[in-house]
Amino acid sequence: MNICIIGWYGSGTLGDRSILLGLAKVFNDTYPKTTIYLGSMNLFYSERCLFEDRNIYKLLAPNVKISLFDIKDKNEYRNIINKSYMVAMGGGPIMDLHELSVIQYGFRYAKKQSIKTALLGCGIGPLLRDKFKKIVADILVKSDLSIFRDPNSVLTANVIVREYGEIMNTPIYSLHDPAIIPIGVFKKYKDTNINNNNYLLISMRDFPARIFESTKNASLDQNFAQILIKLSASYEKIILAPMHTFSHGNDDRIYLSELKHMANCNNIEVIQKPLNVFQMFSLIKNASACIGMRYHSIVFQTYLNGKNAIIDYTYPGVGKIASYLDQINGKEQFKKLYINLHDGKVKYDEFIDNVSNINSVDPFSFDENVFDETSNSYSKIIKDNI
Repeated sequence: MNICIIGWYGSGTLGDRSILLGLAKVFNDTYPKTTIYLGSMNLFYSERCLFEDRNIYKLLAPNVKISLFDIKDKNEYRNIINKSYMVAMGGGPIMDLHELSVIQYGFRYAKKQSIKTALLGCGIGPLLRDKFKKIVADILVKSDLSIFRDPNSVLTANVIVREYGEIMNTPIYSLHDPAIIPIGVFKKYKDTNINNNNYLLISMRDFPARIFESTKNASLDQNFAQILIKLSASYEKIILAPMHTFSHGNDDRIYLSELKHMANCNNIEVIQKPLNVFQMFSLIKNASACIGMRYHSIVFQTYLNGKNAIIDYTYPGVGKIASYLDQINGKEQFKKLYINLHDGKVKYDEFIDNVSNINSVDPFSFDENVFDETSNSYSKIIKDNI
């Protein structure tokens, strides 16, 4: 079985890598033997990521082969689609990005060739500009199957389609993000059960001012530095761990190094060497507590550690992090361990105090079957609809 997967590959985070691992397992369990043709915007980067995660693929998806192609080469793109059974956007956000036109082109071409299309594990937003909403509406109606990573994305998809007078006659579902599927495998086979290190793991990112210009200001970096300074007194070590280590998409190591310099504390360390997915899982799992900012850092920390706090840079109540908390019924759990940067009166001191005392809070609890159930549900829905 040949599957063409497109998306934000060649520029993405450890979250995107975990999504691909999850989908590889889904296809490994769905078909006897699968070749995934992975469209990449930067082939050398995707090649490196696949190499770093090679042993994880052997564990999750031994019957899946991944072959890279340059998604910016239109002729190669068409050739790959022509020999594929399905073209799928593999997770990640459907948002205001010019690269959405690359996804739209693939879906349009596939439909002309009577080749199946699917959105697998995507979220929607932030989606603010009309021209991008029109592209998304076109992608949605050309998808034979849509599985979104949260119920709010399903609602948004239906609103966007209606807004532009389109009709969706194809199945649409909500499941957990496929990025959580490798967590279940990690816990079964690679969990070291240490979890007694007195370090605080923090995964921050530079605030995306290009999108949220009204909120970004000079004092924000100072506030982040104060979080590090004050929390450094409560933990033996603070480890600043990047979720993204490539210039395309803002390398987190640059910003984390700037914050370390601003804080000027001897017990703060920045992880400079890129980690593979399971190495990040280990670092998160074995921390005394965690703070996350990028969406997938929060997802990982919640399921791997449970004693974690959230810095939300998305819009209150409608952003992807709020949607995730809705999905896991976690708003009450994280009530005192959550700040939103769009709030004009962020209570940083209160947040810091709560993180300092996080060990007095019960860790987030959930049904451990969620990982297998998510993988099995994706597999069943794909079999039933594609």
